[in-house]
Amino acid sequence: NNQKKKKMMNNNNSNNEENDIEDKQRDGRGKTNQNNYDNDDENDYDKTNVLVLGGEQLRKYFLRQYQPRMLAAHDPKHPLHIPGLAYNWALRLGARHHEAETFASLRVERDVWDYVSALLARSGIMTFQPWIVRDVMEFIKSSELPLDGRYDAMHVRRGDKLEMEAAGEVREYWMRRGYREGDRFPTNYIPLEEYLKRLDDGFNADGGSRRAIASASASASVVGNGVAKCHGNNNNDHNSDPEIKLVYIATDDAPTVQSEISKLPKGRNGAYLINGGCQHVKFIFNPAAAETTQFHLNDGGAIGDCFERYTRNIQAIADMMIVVRSET
Repeated sequence: NNQKKKKMMNNNNSNNEENDIEDKQRDGRGKTNQNNYDNDDENDYDKTNVLVLGGEQLRKYFLRQYQPRMLAAHDPKHPLHIPGLAYNWALRLGARHHEAETFASLRVERDVWDYVSALLARSGIMTFQPWIVRDVMEFIKSSELPLDGRYDAMHVRRGDKLEMEAAGEVREYWMRRGYREGDRFPTNYIPLEEYLKRLDDGFNADGGSRRAIASASASASVVGNGVAKCHGNNNNDHNSDPEIKLVYIATDDAPTVQSEISKLPKGRNGAYLINGGCQHVKFIFNPAAAETTQFHLNDGGAIGDCFERYTRNIQAIADMMIVVRSET
């Protein structure tokens, strides 16, 4: 191409910068394209216009032009509100029908951006450098997680979070169970059993019914002298072959979580039993969980060790990619 190069001059006036961006968008099919395509016999639709912006300019443009409209899509009373816009927005980011409905129902700004971030992460719009993709995939392949199978995932964050951010939640958890302020709680964290209860809230996108580790199709009721009888796919029938659910656990406290899991009952097939014994589960951890005692980048003298820092980054990215692609 003989496309002319334009320089963008810094301007202290933010309004001028934003107006300049808008002018460039309006002129995107004007002189620049005219210079390129006047003598070009090829169709214009196979060409792409690229608007180059600095980070600060892009942020200002977003805050002025797009953020109000995006948030208005979640506020039926807003004058800029367009019915169905939020739903279609989610679909374009790859959301399933029930996910798009959930997204459209959000009203809190933080929830909107969190949901968008999750959809973007799963969509593949944002990609890593090729060598990072290679190393992450090699690390995931070293786990027991089947790459072509269905699985659920949970994030059990403890570590330094227990000292500040999560301390209040832990205190409330134990006080709801009869402990008082100032008592010595059994643990300084919320036990894994509470996480396992939340797996009952999975959602089946295909049939619109609940599904997860403890789904509505596999529930327990008490009969006779307190013996639990299961209903649905996984039951007490000795002739049946219960499905084993895979659950990936991303955590910064693998030894403690693994110790909690070891106390769960086991079935004849070696899987752990939850939901009153009606669900058979196999737990899978990050492949490096057994030998990793330091979680954060700067722990354990990793500040000056580039290889160690890179390795920890790869492990963390692998955790995120696995969780993003899980069923629940």
